[in-house]
Amino acid sequence: MNRCKTKFRRLAEQWHRRSSASNCLKNGKWTGSIDDPLEHLLTHVGEFVAWVEKQMADPENRSYLGAKQLLPTEASDARSPLKNARRRVE
Repeated sequence: MNRCKTKFRRLAEQWHRRSSASNCLKNGKWTGSIDDPLEHLLTHVGEFVAWVEKQMADPENRSYLGAKQLLPTEASDARSPLKNARRRVE
């Protein structure tokens, strides 16, 4: 498993645990003493976690396969277009 996937899974696990324990998330809406910028961030983080989980659940999904090819992995740094692009820029 590559590092990006591991880090995402940790983020998703924390997101699910903390958001379900929060009294500020009610019916999918952040409420209480949360200012607008934080509410928007929390909403986007939740949407992102849900989107990635959906992509990962369907390996035939083209978005997931495209992202998987762009992200560098421990096993195949040389074949990653993103990794090679960073080398050219540096």
